[in-house]
Formats: sequence, C-alpha cells, structure tokens
Amino acid sequence: MPNPLFQSILGQPYAVSVLQTALDDGRLAGSYLFVGPDGVGKATTARQFANALCGAASEEDPLARAIDAGTSPDVRRVEPQGAGRMIRIGQLWPRDGDKDNPPDNAMLRDLAFEPIMGRKRVFILKDAEGLNESSGNSLLKTLEEPPPYAHFILTATSTAAVLPTIASRCQIVRFGVLPTADIEGALVERFNVAPAQARFLSVYSEGRLGRAVALARSPSLLAGRDLLLDFARDLVTAPPIKSFKLGEEFRKLAPKLRVMDEDVGEGGGGDGDDKPARASLLRALDLLATYYRDLLAIRLLGEKRAHPVNADRFMELAGAAERYVPAQLEEALALLLALRRAVERNANAQLAIEVLFTRLTTLTE
Repeated sequence: MPNPLFQSILGQPYAVSVLQTALDDGRLAGSYLFVGPDGVGKATTARQFANALCGAASEEDPLARAIDAGTSPDVRRVEPQGAGRMIRIGQLWPRDGDKDNPPDNAMLRDLAFEPIMGRKRVFILKDAEGLNESSGNSLLKTLEEPPPYAHFILTATSTAAVLPTIASRCQIVRFGVLPTADIEGALVERFNVAPAQARFLSVYSEGRLGRAVALARSPSLLAGRDLLLDFARDLVTAPPIKSFKLGEEFRKLAPKLRVMDEDVGEGGGGDGDDKPARASLLRALDLLATYYRDLLAIRLLGEKRAHPVNADRFMELAGAAERYVPAQLEEALALLLALRRAVERNANAQLAIEVLFTRLTTLTE
C-alpha cells in the first residue's frame, strides 16, 4: 500500500516506486543520491523519505511535524555555503577552531548516537555538488558503511556533478521534469494560483514545480511579465525605423527581471559579476519567445484549439496573430532562439539585440 507521506510528491512515479519498494521489503540502502533538475521534487522527496524512515505515519504525525520544522534531533541537514557554494569539512564534522562552523553545528557531531525520537537517523546533504575533495573524502567510509540506524540522502542535479567516489557509494534515484499539465493543476489546486497565471507558469518553469511555485510567490515576476508582454504587443506594429530604440528599451526592461532570478535562487555572483544581468536578459528573451509562440499556435490551430501560454491576453494575441503568416512567426522564434544561444556564449548582447529587432520589425512588411 502506498505510503501516505508520498502523496505530496508530484510526477515522480519512478522515484516513489524505488523508495516505496525499499520500505516495503526492508532492503534499504545506507546512502541514496537523488539526481535530477532543480525544482522537480528532490527536496520534498528527501523530507518525506526521512519522515518514513523515522517511522512517521503521516504528515500530521508529531515525528513528521518535528522533522518538517527542523527541530527533530534525528534528522539533520547541510547545504553549500558562501560565494563558492561549497560544503566544507567543518559543516560535516566537529573541528576545533573553525570560526565559520562551530563544532556544535556540525551535521555529524552525534553520528555515533542512536535515534532519540524515531526509528532511524537521517542526514540530508542538499546540492552534493558542493562537496570538494577534502570534505567528500571525509565522508567515504561513512557513506559506504553507515551505522545500522543511520541513512544518508544526497541531492544533486546530475551524477557527473558529484565526486565519483561519492556517487559510487550511493544508490542512485533519478528524478525527471514534470508534465506541464501536472504543474498547472498543482498550482491551481494546491497553491491557489489563478488559472491563467498557472498556465503561463507551468510552461515557463520548464517542468520544475518548485520553480513554478517560487515564481508564483514572486511579486516581481508578474510585474516584469506584464512589462515584457506590453513591449511585445507594441513590437508587432512598430516600424523598422524604431528598431534601435526598441533594442534600447528591451535592454532596460530585462534587468527588471533580476529580482525574479534572485527569488528563485538563480542569481549570479558578487560585485562585478555579469551573470545576473545575463540571466535577466535570457529570461526576457524567453518571455518574448512565449509571445511569438502563442501567435504561431493561434495561426496554425485557430483560436478555438490554441492553448496560449499567456492565456490572459487571448484577445490581444488573436488580433496580433492576424498580422503574420506562420512562416514569419517561425522565423521570429528562430531569431529569438539564435540570439539566446549567442547570449549564452557571451556574444556582444547589445549588437545582437539591435540585429534582432531590426529583423523582427521587418517581418510583417
């Protein structure tokens, strides 16, 4: 019978099946490595698996409540710190004289002690890519032969990002991106997001429910989206002579999405780092692409069959779509994709944007 704790895990039947079978058969690995893109449920699954390992019967169980609140002495967590996003030895093992990581805060300070509240002790390492050679090596024997009452759960975006010596000592459990319909339904039913916004977020989040939820809670996202879509609406009727000015306006709009990037943990580094600006520009290009994608869908499928990403602007989209033939919209999307690739390769963004808008404003001529 499926564990009720796993009901909150959306769109990961393979991972749930692996963990449910291990619990049912009592053949639990000492160490697990959950692998998959950010925002697809690895952290939720790690928390619920820890609840199950400790003996919680449901999310209302006092054991689960303590674990979820971070107050259980049996479940401890660690994640990368600092600008380098590293997990250091002092975060794992007590070390005298480590001012950044006091010995009492070390995750494994009481590994030798059996569980206090539940059946097991669980140690969760988020973003295990942050383990460097020294901190990773300090864990090898423990991951390979943890005490019988202890289990380790590591999460990472890929096995290639983790030290091979770490990955080889863990059972790999893979997570995939979620179907758009599942994300859309979860946003509406679980998180009370308006249907039109849920439609947009489900597509824009690229199969990552966690990212969709974070964006739904970001006040800057919808404000930035509205500005970009207003810009796209005006771009449809703009004459080629305004292409240079449009490029300037677009570059000014893009940074307004930077707060959104920080809200979902996708910002860049410190002072002088152009990663946040580049990330914001990529987000702006993605939003602009959703507009042209919607126009193409309406032209190809018709107003009744098209399901635009930006459903709350349906009438505006329907009117704009009439100004194009499908080939022109396909060209627009190809141009946006090419510019996105160029920006990712650190091309001269200003020049590339000027070329883009010169071509976009001549499509309907």
